[in-house]
Amino acid sequence: MTALQPSGCSITSFGTIEVKLWPRGLRYVLIVEKETIYYRLLQCAILKRHNPCVMILSRGFPDIATRELLYEIRNHSKKLNVPILCLTDFNRAGLNIALTFYRGPIKTNYYTNECSIPELKWLYLGKRDSWDPKIQSVYEMNDWREILQLMASCTYNLDEITDLEDRLIKILEKP
Repeated sequence: MTALQPSGCSITSFGTIEVKLWPRGLRYVLIVEKETIYYRLLQCAILKRHNPCVMILSRGFPDIATRELLYEIRNHSKKLNVPILCLTDFNRAGLNIALTFYRGPIKTNYYTNECSIPELKWLYLGKRDSWDPKIQSVYEMNDWREILQLMASCTYNLDEITDLEDRLIKILEKP
């Protein structure tokens, strides 16, 4: 099997599962937003260099089955002190994906189990890795405005907004 071939299994939506089998010395759980990034990480042999780890492909937006699986992983990994990381783009959609894993969906039309992961660490891809306010493009400013609008929307409570603002400021202050 080559690194570009998909491996693993699909996450079904038929109820939650109980996570029983864990590799010894699990280093982290990585949720990846985009399929191309997922395959690029496989191509770079991330599983060989950082084994054992769990990588989950989100494919755009967190569905209930993936969130339930991650919640079960979280419950087990808390005992082992394993970090859960979410790798997305640094834009409104990426932040919304991370927030959905972090606190659950904004609106629910039907009953869902509690699946939030407050220990989630948000990793991001984009030009903000080397963010310099002096050389921002209009596109970057629009992204920033959209992120601030999402954070300031009435769907998040004050503590969540403050927490996210603190995280974004720390990200933007990175050298």
